[in-house]
Amino acid sequence: MQKIWLFLSLLIFSLSACTTVGTQGVNFILESQDKEGVDFTKELASPTLTQTPTQIPTAVPTATATPGPSPTPAPATYFYFEQGVNPLTGLPVSDPSILNRRPVMVKVSNWPREGRPHAGLTSADLVFEYFIGYQMNRFLAVYYGEDAELVGPVRSGRLVDAQLAQL
Repeated sequence: MQKIWLFLSLLIFSLSACTTVGTQGVNFILESQDKEGVDFTKELASPTLTQTPTQIPTAVPTATATPGPSPTPAPATYFYFEQGVNPLTGLPVSDPSILNRRPVMVKVSNWPREGRPHAGLTSADLVFEYFIGYQMNRFLAVYYGEDAELVGPVRSGRLVDAQLAQL
């Protein structure tokens, strides 16, 4: 019960300190003149704003260059790799006849965890990891210059894999 009375008395005390000031404000009584002879009872004139005209800079005509003939674009150049060098890695291969075949893309599962450790990813020339949704990802291994004895766990192909094969 004492806590309620204490709370109410503090509330009334704090609310009594909150007063509003009227629209006319608080009037202070000032002496009519200061020691230096300044009259504080006179109203000061409010400063007026005057706009001074500014000069607008005029544009100075400049000479324009006439367009000349545009250079012809250079054709796309391809890097030349020596015979027996894998273009995906830049490393020499043990059997140059392997480079006459098409690259092989294999999708390797990274989820569920029971499929780990992966087999054959270290033999791949390129490995891409991509997100498939629901906090899962897969690997896409590209084999070109080296064969792998075993690759796995292998996943099924999707529509995006057909688009990647065209590249």
